[in-house]
Amino acid sequence: QRAIEGGTRFGVGAAHEKPQDHAVMDQDWSITRITRESKDKAWAQLGTSGSGNHFVEFGLLTLTQAEPDLGLEAGEYVALLSPSGSRGTGAAVCSAYSAIARARLPKKYEAFERLAWLDLDSDAGQEYWAAMELMGHYAAANHALIHQHIAANLGAEVLLDLENHHNFAWKERHTIGSEEREVIQTTLRTIQRAT
Repeated sequence: QRAIEGGTRFGVGAAHEKPQDHAVMDQDWSITRITRESKDKAWAQLGTSGSGNHFVEFGLLTLTQAEPDLGLEAGEYVALLSPSGSRGTGAAVCSAYSAIARARLPKKYEAFERLAWLDLDSDAGQEYWAAMELMGHYAAANHALIHQHIAANLGAEVLLDLENHHNFAWKERHTIGSEEREVIQTTLRTIQRAT
């Protein structure tokens, strides 16, 4: 418990007393108004867990056979799980671009407003893509710092570090109607590129 409490902070607006050092803060935060205006807040919250469905806890991982791809032998391992995210800045990005997408949604689709999209060829779509990419890097940095601090507090050796932040996007091709299109699938919203 003390290792976790000393390694991260919980709660709305939770921040470290001293800003954490990570290369993600050297990236270009001026890519959108929201990321630019939120950089100081993001820096203060870097390495924190937030509230709601965010938590940090230990568990046991039992491997009944060796996993050579992971570099682990069969056995029991202590695992640390933290669904870290992009904190207040990621929420601001999501809220702002979701509102823009809903405002631009054709009236015939208003029943699907929670699934509103932005065209990737639009300025707003490009901004959202860039902001989401940055928020993905920021979420990964949160995860890395939380785990790094807790492992250091325990004096533990990290055998394997798996990270899959929840603010991420990927390109896919789908048939929509009778037309094949490239879409950007995110955990927050789908952005579609017309082809």
